[in-house]
Amino acid sequence: MTSEGIDEDLFKYVDEYALSIENGDVDESEDFDPDWEIFTFCQLFFDQFFGQYGTNIRGFTQRSREAAALLIEGLKASGRANEQVGEMVVLYEEFCDMNDNTSKGYGAPTPITVRIFHEDFLMGLLDAATAWADGESHTSLSRRIGESVARYKSATRSAQW
Repeated sequence: MTSEGIDEDLFKYVDEYALSIENGDVDESEDFDPDWEIFTFCQLFFDQFFGQYGTNIRGFTQRSREAAALLIEGLKASGRANEQVGEMVVLYEEFCDMNDNTSKGYGAPTPITVRIFHEDFLMGLLDAATAWADGESHTSLSRRIGESVARYKSATRSAQW
């Protein structure tokens, strides 16, 4: 189901990741792998989020960061910017940095652990996505995100993260 351009089925990625944590398939101390589906979730979420505002994000490069910055400036100028949209843009920029750090661009990648990904990024993204959906009155999407957040938090608590 699509809620204002964000496919609610996208959050199945979060549910599946939570199940992997519950099953002991994910170790918080291992290096995070950008080929994992939860990373794909983040990429797809940002693509769909920016699509809400008529911006096509193509990758996670400096040019993409500039497009995101131009979007927020345009939204501010039109009076459509709010705190939740600003937070999503900041998280996108952090995601771009993380993508740079974990990819094999110049030199060796800088590994981040699953725990760091969880604490420093994914929980913040899910909380910000909920706040954004609430702020935009996307009730169905907000409810769906909340279900995934509850599963994810339960999984990480049971894994004692």
